[in-house]
Amino acid sequence: MLKSFGPTLGRIILSVFAVAVFALMIVLTFGALAKIFPNDVIKQIAGLLLFDIGAVAWLVIFVSASRGAMQRSIAILTFIYDLLGTIGMASSEAIMGGQHMVAVPIWLTQGVVYLFIASTAINLISVYCHHITAPHITENVRLQAQQDKLRSAAIDTAEQKLDDMSEQLANRLADRHLHDALLGLNLLGPGDTNQPPTIINLPSQTHTYAVDLDPTQGQTLEKRSAH
Repeated sequence: MLKSFGPTLGRIILSVFAVAVFALMIVLTFGALAKIFPNDVIKQIAGLLLFDIGAVAWLVIFVSASRGAMQRSIAILTFIYDLLGTIGMASSEAIMGGQHMVAVPIWLTQGVVYLFIASTAINLISVYCHHITAPHITENVRLQAQQDKLRSAAIDTAEQKLDDMSEQLANRLADRHLHDALLGLNLLGPGDTNQPPTIINLPSQTHTYAVDLDPTQGQTLEKRSAH
């Protein structure tokens, strides 16, 4: 009877002891937070999320909500930090909580404030890092990186081909601009709608005019000019 009930009794005692220790740590941490936020109970309660409650939360995340080495590493490291932070806050409260046996060093009071600030930053960063290192997100990022690499290679190849065809393309553009210019000047022959253009031959016009060689003798010289 005792042998069969022994393991169950041990688990019950362990559970009760764990709850009692956890409650004690919460009380001590809450007392330390009360010294940081003396008149703000909401901030005192919320601060527990960075220490006692945070340690339990990250442990649960490590066990049941982490996939891949990166997420597991982030979860377990943050759990260890929050656990150490909880011990630090509880220890500082034991010294600053009103006892008269040990003098309270000034660095301890400052350290509690800095510990709270550091815990806020680390937990916030860990939440974001744990999210972005999820396997499906990292796979999408890697796939998009490969697609970007292919697009960049395609653009480089297109630029190289354009460089190789630059002279040919420039000639075609030049012929097109020449065609438009001649068309605007009505200098294209019949049916010259495509490149290269053919310039029509305009009929020459001859003008005759006289030049006086010697006005006193009435001699003139006839000149012709063609246009």
